[in-house]
Amino acid sequence: MTTSTPSSLKHKCTISERSFEISPAEVHFYQTLGLPLPTLCPAERHKRRISFRNFTSLYKRKCDATGQNIISMYHQDQKFPVYQKDFWWTDQWSAEDYGLDYNCEESFLKQYARLASQVPRSSLMAIQCEDCDYVNMANSSARCHLVFGCVGNEDCIGGHIVWNSKDCFENLYLYRCELCSNSIDLYCCYDLHWCQDCINCQCSMFLFNCQNCSDCFGCSGLQNAHYCFFNEQLTKEAYSARLAEYYPSDTVRLAQLLRAQSMQIDNTSRDEIITGTRNESVSGRHIFDSGYVNNSSDIKRSRDMVHCQTVQDGQDCIDLSFSGGPIKFCNECLTVSNCERVHYSHLLSNCSDSFYSEFCHSSSFLFGCNGLKNKSYCILNRQYSADEYEAVKKKIVESMIRNGEWGEFFPAEMSPFTYQESIASEYYPLKNKSSGEDKVSFEVRQALPFDETAGIYTCQLSGERYRVTKQEKIFYERKQFPIPAIAPLLRHKDRMAKRRNLQL
Repeated sequence: MTTSTPSSLKHKCTISERSFEISPAEVHFYQTLGLPLPTLCPAERHKRRISFRNFTSLYKRKCDATGQNIISMYHQDQKFPVYQKDFWWTDQWSAEDYGLDYNCEESFLKQYARLASQVPRSSLMAIQCEDCDYVNMANSSARCHLVFGCVGNEDCIGGHIVWNSKDCFENLYLYRCELCSNSIDLYCCYDLHWCQDCINCQCSMFLFNCQNCSDCFGCSGLQNAHYCFFNEQLTKEAYSARLAEYYPSDTVRLAQLLRAQSMQIDNTSRDEIITGTRNESVSGRHIFDSGYVNNSSDIKRSRDMVHCQTVQDGQDCIDLSFSGGPIKFCNECLTVSNCERVHYSHLLSNCSDSFYSEFCHSSSFLFGCNGLKNKSYCILNRQYSADEYEAVKKKIVESMIRNGEWGEFFPAEMSPFTYQESIASEYYPLKNKSSGEDKVSFEVRQALPFDETAGIYTCQLSGERYRVTKQEKIFYERKQFPIPAIAPLLRHKDRMAKRRNLQL
């Protein structure tokens, strides 16, 4: 992104009424692509996008194609049909059959909403996965269970945004890790447990904000350290002796160690926390191998990105969330992969030159389409010639400008999920929690199959029952860790709260 205007523009968010700036580089980006300037501040734009994402609220329902019982992110009460995920990818149905003719007398978004209420959706999103029946938003993974945002993993259980990892249990935001558990924001780590914000560390527990460390316990803010115990340097022999006093730990000692770690975090300035490595001119947190990235988080191998979250291999994009590349010149999108010039869209892969579309794959020149595969020059799932497409598109944009719809992501009211079902409630929790939250967590566990090889435990906080799988038991026994005393959803919420407290 290059600069074409001398100074930033100031706007007032139409939702929060907070003032926000649009930088010269952003203005140039919008002008180059022929897009209007945003009317919402970056936080409200992010919240609106992720209100369309449901990771963990899973339901029992029937597949509307086969009638079989399935697990779905969509409740049975949704208007649109829901197909079992493997059936959705077959050629036994066609999204083109639901196409609508554009009506210039009606709001375009209302017409798209009508289309979206008729086109079948996949019960869960899991592409090129093996033995991953209970994951969502997953790609290229094998033998994973209850991992949401599961990309390139093997043998992982319990997690949120776990990428390219193996044999990891109960984590939040992991990248290229192995044998790690109960941790938050680890990058290229091995055999770490109850750690947070660590880079290239191994064989350690209860670390915070450490880099290139190994065989350390209870340490904070260290780099290139070995055999340190609560930041005290020891010999290898002394470290082993001290470790034996704390490990293995029971649940009481574990709680004490977590409280001590929490105090370390509270006493650490945000400015002291490592934000990433091998970067050039970036602002944000958890950014690696990137350049000219502004106000973004969880960015890998990307360049010229603004207001983006959890993106890999992106270039020249604004307001992108949960996306993997290569991605170029995209704006206001949720989960796009291998895309160029895609705007205001959700869940597109291998697509280009498209607007206001969802669940489309290997397609180009789409406007307001849903569920299409291998198509070009379509509007509301109706096929056009190239010339017809451009002519109708022009009319639609003019109408959307008059109606105040153009240049905005889908309104939150069009999300099929309640706020509490969506992950927006985890990243932006409501001040007054709704009573529906407990109902959602109960339905998640009710949706899981009974497994005689798994033990059933009672949560010490909520009194609810939860299962620990055989694979988890083996892991905890091998590591001599206590079986978790708190239900999985509450553990996840605790990790999310710890992470939120450190966000910009």
